Amino acid sequence: MAPDASILKGSNFPTSLPLTSKTQSPRSYLLTSILNNHLGEQTAYLFSVLLSNGRLNLIQLQQRSKLKPIVIKRCLVSLIQLNCVVYFKEDNYGKPSTIYYYANEEGAFKLLYANEIVLTIKKFYKGEIFASIIQNVLSSGNLTINDYLSSLSSSSSSNSSSSSNSKNLNKTEKLEIEKCFSYLTKDKWLIPIDESFFQSNYDNFNKIYKIQNNKINKEFQGKVISQTKKLNIVKEATKDLYLKKYIINHELNLKLYKSANNNFDDDESDDNDNDDSDISMNGNADLDASGMFQKVNNDIPLTVNFDRFLKKQRSIHLESEVRHRIGNISAKIYRLLLNKIEIKSRSVKNIEIELERYLSNVGASTVGFDPTTQNSLKSSMELKDQEKVQIQIQLKENVN
Repeated sequence: MAPDASILKGSNFPTSLPLTSKTQSPRSYLLTSILNNHLGEQTAYLFSVLLSNGRLNLIQLQQRSKLKPIVIKRCLVSLIQLNCVVYFKEDNYGKPSTIYYYANEEGAFKLLYANEIVLTIKKFYKGEIFASIIQNVLSSGNLTINDYLSSLSSSSSSNSSSSSNSKNLNKTEKLEIEKCFSYLTKDKWLIPIDESFFQSNYDNFNKIYKIQNNKINKEFQGKVISQTKKLNIVKEATKDLYLKKYIINHELNLKLYKSANNNFDDDESDDNDNDDSDISMNGNADLDASGMFQKVNNDIPLTVNFDRFLKKQRSIHLESEVRHRIGNISAKIYRLLLNKIEIKSRSVKNIEIELERYLSNVGASTVGFDPTTQNSLKSSMELKDQEKVQIQIQLKENVN
């Protein structure tokens, strides 16, 4: 269905979203409506086109949306910044590379649950600074500590009456804000990002697969080996490398905190020994009893970890289940246990299943994702969890 006349003009904002964005699915209508409220009609319409058609380059986007290229680029900048759209630059073997764009639902879900995320932070942390930081990161998509401090400095300097008082106030505020960022990154509410955060996960996986496939073919050239065994070797190598490079990403995590010599500011911490009692979560003040804290790199971009929010929601629902089935006292005890293990608990989004889906769609012949694979992965993870529990029990018995 063609977009309405106001969309075809390109320079004017459309009066309403096209009917396709409303009838495609309830999920599509929900996400486009959220983007419509936050970014406007044209941006929401462009997201709807990507959601309906899958990956598209700039020319294809122009053909399907009928928007002017300058309007498309402006909308894409906003969508990519908020992680509602990801991209991938595909090499054309000597020719100019082509950039493809994909709709990314997680960015839209962050906007959908933005208010609930902020309320969760207010509930579990003491102090308004935490909620203010999360709210600013959500509205910006990502920011550095320097960006946040600059925005506060510009607003406070216009309201200050004395430059000397403003300087002292800014120094104290800076210390408190850095502490809050340190707690939020330690509790995984904020995570560092690099260029790969804005790129398509599947295309990055497929790129590694092609490299590993060529490497294995050269390695086994002239040797007798079955195609199935070779394919399994390629898949395992691809999974391991993808996990190390994009999921674990030690290099990025090493950049998150400043060097050991700069982690603590003795001059500032001496005057703020007891400040942490007002900004800690779940009794974490003991971690910073001396007033010192691990400082986050001021120049590294940070974004809200949506998976961390899902973990918190899972804990809330589990606590509610215990309250209804057993009682309030048991629910409170269970909540304390969940809070202790929440950060290191298994992700709500199963990365193993996600990688299996990628593997089923790469290579010369794609067979699609086998539902039995999901069941076998579920069983294997349950066995791993049982083994961990048994090991912990044995260790405790040996200690006693």
